[in-house]
Amino acid sequence: MMLDFNKTTSSSRLKLKLGFTLIELLVVIAIMSVLMGLVGPLALKGLDKAKSREEVMTLNRWLDDLAYRAFLSQVTINLRLSGKQASASSDEVNFLKVVDFDYIYFHPQTIVFNHHGFSSQTQISYQQNQQDYVLEIPRTLSVK
Repeated sequence: MMLDFNKTTSSSRLKLKLGFTLIELLVVIAIMSVLMGLVGPLALKGLDKAKSREEVMTLNRWLDDLAYRAFLSQVTINLRLSGKQASASSDEVNFLKVVDFDYIYFHPQTIVFNHHGFSSQTQISYQQNQQDYVLEIPRTLSVK
């Protein structure tokens, strides 16, 4: 009986090439871990920036809504900004709305929207990521 070494070596080569070795899998997992460690924080930082910009836009829309609400219902609306919270209320009608913000911090301030929809201030100051910002209230909604 003579063994044919060519047949046994070719069949053993096929068995070895059917899958990945443990070392190859560990190398791929290590590379993926390094890439996720580098890219993950950048993606989260970008997401935080987008959410903070969204909150500023929400505040801007809310200011417009309060001005129009004061005009349409012919009442005075008081907007109190303090900390991470903004609350709008009216003494003339039963109205109270509170909005909590996650990325914006307000210095204590009060803005009054009169029954014509005009505001008592032209600017709102706030902090975002430890930096001070000023939000201009559009002139069509404010009175000097």
